[in-house]
Amino acid sequence: MEQKWVVFYVSSHGFGHMTRSLAVIEEIMKQTSDHVYLVSGAYQNEFARNYLKKFADRMQYKDLKTDIGLVTVQNGLTVDVEETEQQLIPFVASWEDIVAEEVAQLKKMSIKCILTDITPIGALVGERLKVRTIGVSNFTWVEQYEFFHIQWEIIEAFKEAYSHLELFGEYALALSMESVNCPRKSIGFLSRKLDWSKISDLK
Repeated sequence: MEQKWVVFYVSSHGFGHMTRSLAVIEEIMKQTSDHVYLVSGAYQNEFARNYLKKFADRMQYKDLKTDIGLVTVQNGLTVDVEETEQQLIPFVASWEDIVAEEVAQLKKMSIKCILTDITPIGALVGERLKVRTIGVSNFTWVEQYEFFHIQWEIIEAFKEAYSHLELFGEYALALSMESVNCPRKSIGFLSRKLDWSKISDLK
């Protein structure tokens, strides 16, 4: 039987995207015999490898900067708009090469679907491969960048990428996401399962 793959592109901005994505991946592993190809930043994937180690034989990882997100000022929480833009410009320009490399690898695999939280790279890869592509998040970078008045050309590039999504799984407390023009499905809240032994150790 041909091995089926679920492809997951996760934002390399912080750890929130990865932690909630791990809850989804863990359920995929428990409920199916599918393999998962997970693409995210090196730090995020290191955490994922440890968390999903019991499924290591069905996981394949790729370390890749999949997002810039919002860059804050040094030692602070205020968004540095100028620096965010300076990092976004080359990042957006790199999409074509990144997508071409991903497509070359994935076209050899039998892919059931692609999920993205919420990096545009996943949407672009899905469009190129003509594979069902699903966004999962409580926001997109479009609203974030519009709020901080990031360059129009950058926002339009993100809008165009997200336009290739066929379905959007909307987590609880989501922003309006007016730029999302595909059907939506409410997911609600989700979390990883609690490990009571580790909680006890912490206490």
